[in-house]
Amino acid sequence: MKQLPKIQLAGLKVRCNNFDGSAKTEIGSLWQRFFSEGFASKIEHKVNADMYCVYTEYESDYRGDYTCFLGYAVSEPTADQNLAYLEIDADSYQTFDASGKMPESVLNKWEEIWADKSLKRAYHADFDLYKFSEAKEGQEPEVEIYLSVSE
Repeated sequence: MKQLPKIQLAGLKVRCNNFDGSAKTEIGSLWQRFFSEGFASKIEHKVNADMYCVYTEYESDYRGDYTCFLGYAVSEPTADQNLAYLEIDADSYQTFDASGKMPESVLNKWEEIWADKSLKRAYHADFDLYKFSEAKEGQEPEVEIYLSVSE
Protein backbone atom coordinates (compact mmCIF):
# COMPACT_ATOMS: atom_id res chain seq x y z
CA MET A 1 0.00 0.00 0.00
CA LYS A 2 1.32 3.44 -0.97
CA GLN A 3 0.16 6.83 0.27
CA LEU A 4 0.43 9.54 -2.39
CA PRO A 5 0.04 13.30 -1.95
CA LYS A 6 -2.30 15.43 -4.04
CA ILE A 7 -1.32 15.48 -7.75
CA GLN A 8 -2.18 18.27 -10.22
CA LEU A 9 -2.39 17.24 -13.87
CA ALA A 10 -2.74 18.98 -17.24
CA GLY A 11 -3.80 17.14 -20.40
CA LEU A 12 -6.86 15.87 -22.30
CA LYS A 13 -9.89 13.88 -21.18
CA VAL A 14 -12.74 11.79 -22.55
CA ARG A 15 -15.77 10.05 -21.04
CA CYS A 16 -16.00 6.30 -21.78
CA ASN A 17 -17.19 2.86 -20.68
CA ASN A 18 -15.35 -0.49 -20.60
CA PHE A 19 -18.36 -2.60 -21.50
CA ASP A 20 -20.20 -0.74 -24.25
CA GLY A 21 -17.14 -0.96 -26.50
CA SER A 22 -16.28 2.74 -26.34
CA ALA A 23 -13.30 2.64 -23.97
CA LYS A 24 -10.78 0.97 -26.27
CA THR A 25 -11.66 3.31 -29.15
CA GLU A 26 -12.01 6.47 -27.06
CA ILE A 27 -8.80 5.93 -25.07
CA GLY A 28 -6.85 4.97 -28.21
CA SER A 29 -8.10 8.12 -29.94
CA LEU A 30 -7.16 10.19 -26.89
CA TRP A 31 -3.54 8.92 -27.01
CA GLN A 32 -3.38 9.50 -30.78
CA ARG A 33 -4.75 13.05 -30.49
CA PHE A 34 -2.43 13.85 -27.57
CA PHE A 35 0.67 13.08 -29.63
CA SER A 36 -0.47 14.00 -33.16
CA GLU A 37 -1.62 17.48 -32.07
CA GLY A 38 1.52 18.11 -29.99
CA PHE A 39 -0.14 18.45 -26.60
CA ALA A 40 2.97 17.12 -24.85
CA SER A 41 4.88 20.26 -25.86
CA LYS A 42 1.97 22.58 -24.93
CA ILE A 43 1.96 21.59 -21.27
CA GLU A 44 4.11 23.94 -19.21
CA HIS A 45 5.42 23.43 -15.66
CA LYS A 46 5.75 19.63 -16.00
CA VAL A 47 7.09 17.95 -12.88
CA ASN A 48 8.90 15.34 -15.04
CA ALA A 49 8.48 13.31 -18.25
CA ASP A 50 6.23 10.64 -16.70
CA MET A 51 2.74 10.36 -18.21
CA TYR A 52 -0.47 9.63 -16.35
CA CYS A 53 -3.51 7.87 -17.77
CA VAL A 54 -6.11 8.46 -15.04
CA TYR A 55 -9.49 6.78 -14.65
CA THR A 56 -11.79 8.85 -12.43
CA GLU A 57 -15.26 10.33 -11.97
CA TYR A 58 -16.67 6.80 -11.90
CA GLU A 59 -20.44 6.57 -12.35
CA SER A 60 -20.44 3.42 -10.21
CA ASP A 61 -17.55 0.98 -10.64
CA TYR A 62 -15.42 -0.35 -13.52
CA ARG A 63 -18.58 -1.43 -15.37
CA GLY A 64 -20.07 2.10 -15.56
CA ASP A 65 -19.08 5.32 -17.28
CA TYR A 66 -15.90 7.08 -16.16
CA THR A 67 -13.52 9.81 -17.29
CA CYS A 68 -10.15 8.93 -18.79
CA PHE A 69 -7.58 11.74 -18.42
CA LEU A 70 -4.20 11.66 -20.20
CA GLY A 71 -1.44 14.07 -19.27
CA TYR A 72 1.43 15.14 -17.07
CA ALA A 73 1.80 16.15 -13.44
CA VAL A 74 2.34 19.92 -13.26
CA SER A 75 3.57 22.25 -10.54
CA GLU A 76 1.02 24.92 -11.58
CA PRO A 77 -1.70 25.30 -14.22
CA THR A 78 -0.78 26.05 -17.84
CA ALA A 79 -2.33 29.05 -19.61
CA ASP A 80 -3.45 26.96 -22.64
CA GLN A 81 -7.28 26.98 -22.74
CA ASN A 82 -7.32 23.79 -24.87
CA LEU A 83 -6.05 21.73 -21.94
CA ALA A 84 -8.07 20.07 -19.21
CA TYR A 85 -6.98 20.03 -15.58
CA LEU A 86 -7.43 17.38 -12.94
CA GLU A 87 -6.52 17.30 -9.28
CA ILE A 88 -6.17 13.90 -7.64
CA ASP A 89 -6.61 14.09 -3.87
CA ALA A 90 -4.09 12.44 -1.55
CA ASP A 91 -5.08 8.78 -1.28
CA SER A 92 -4.04 5.19 -0.55
CA TYR A 93 -3.08 2.99 -3.50
CA GLN A 94 -2.31 -0.61 -4.24
CA THR A 95 0.24 -0.86 -7.06
CA PHE A 96 0.69 -3.37 -9.86
CA ASP A 97 3.54 -3.76 -12.35
CA ALA A 98 2.25 -3.62 -15.93
CA SER A 99 5.58 -3.32 -17.74
CA GLY A 100 6.07 -5.18 -20.98
CA LYS A 101 4.86 -4.98 -24.57
CA MET A 102 2.50 -2.04 -24.94
CA PRO A 103 -0.45 -1.78 -24.87
CA GLU A 104 -1.10 -5.48 -24.22
CA SER A 105 0.71 -5.60 -20.87
CA VAL A 106 -1.44 -2.78 -19.45
CA LEU A 107 -4.71 -4.18 -20.87
CA ASN A 108 -3.92 -7.65 -19.52
CA LYS A 109 -3.13 -6.30 -16.06
CA TRP A 110 -6.43 -4.37 -15.97
CA GLU A 111 -8.32 -7.56 -16.90
CA GLU A 112 -6.65 -9.28 -13.93
CA ILE A 113 -7.62 -6.39 -11.65
CA TRP A 114 -11.26 -6.46 -12.80
CA ALA A 115 -11.41 -10.21 -12.15
CA ASP A 116 -9.96 -9.94 -8.61
CA LYS A 117 -13.00 -9.62 -6.33
CA SER A 118 -10.82 -9.45 -3.20
CA LEU A 119 -9.58 -5.93 -4.02
CA LYS A 120 -11.16 -3.20 -1.89
CA ARG A 121 -11.42 -0.58 -4.61
CA ALA A 122 -12.36 2.98 -3.65
CA TYR A 123 -13.04 4.21 -7.23
CA HIS A 124 -11.62 7.67 -6.50
CA ALA A 125 -8.88 7.94 -9.12
CA ASP A 126 -6.92 5.00 -10.53
CA PHE A 127 -4.07 5.53 -12.96
CA ASP A 128 -1.37 4.06 -15.14
CA LEU A 129 1.99 5.77 -14.58
CA TYR A 130 4.25 5.56 -17.65
CA LYS A 131 7.78 6.18 -16.34
CA PHE A 132 9.30 7.89 -19.38
CA SER A 133 11.71 9.80 -17.14
CA GLU A 134 13.46 6.50 -16.32
CA ALA A 135 13.26 4.86 -19.78
CA LYS A 136 16.33 4.52 -21.96
CA GLU A 137 16.28 5.71 -25.57
CA GLY A 138 14.14 3.37 -27.73
CA GLN A 139 12.95 1.37 -24.73
CA GLU A 140 9.36 0.91 -23.53
CA PRO A 141 8.77 2.74 -20.24
CA GLU A 142 8.04 0.84 -17.06
CA VAL A 143 4.36 1.08 -16.19
CA GLU A 144 2.82 0.94 -12.74
CA ILE A 145 -0.91 0.82 -12.15
CA TYR A 146 -2.14 2.67 -9.06
CA LEU A 147 -5.49 1.48 -7.75
CA SER A 148 -7.27 3.65 -5.15
CA VAL A 149 -8.27 1.40 -2.29
CA SER A 150 -10.29 1.59 0.91
CA GLU A 151 -8.21 1.01 4.00
